[in-house]
Amino acid sequence: MGRGMVGRAPEMLRGRDDRSRVGRGSINAYLKGDVMADTLKGTCLCDGVEYELSDPQALAYCHCTRCQHWTGSSLAGVVVAPENLKFTKGEDLVKTYESELAPRNFCSNCGSSIYDDLGEVYFVAAGLMGDLDMKPAFHQQVAYKASWHQIGDDAPQYDEMPPA
Repeated sequence: MGRGMVGRAPEMLRGRDDRSRVGRGSINAYLKGDVMADTLKGTCLCDGVEYELSDPQALAYCHCTRCQHWTGSSLAGVVVAPENLKFTKGEDLVKTYESELAPRNFCSNCGSSIYDDLGEVYFVAAGLMGDLDMKPAFHQQVAYKASWHQIGDDAPQYDEMPPA
């Protein structure tokens, strides 16, 4: 499974969400020094894919339209370094959809969204981890959130990406 795309899409027209505009390192810079020492376990809907995350950095929400289309809502994701995501079952079931900004990885059997590859970090779907006990650290791409979505916590909100 490849870790990323060779190139990222050029800057989009104003008014459309674009993660590449601020750079992939923005999330990493925001989280620097805020690493937790836990291991989380997750599984897809059909239990065909299982994984462990070590040293999760944060729980965050992405409200971009691409995440809305991928998950049916905003994506709650656990931010983790790529080397800290280990599949313990069913890695062969994980397939990648190459979107213009970030590869989306999912279970090819049940369709569960597993993780978004942002290059320096992965954004792993939080809903797949039954024992997750983290509070949101931030909300990104809030300018693009669905009009019906109400943010109900006091985590920092960024119209686009967290500052570098």
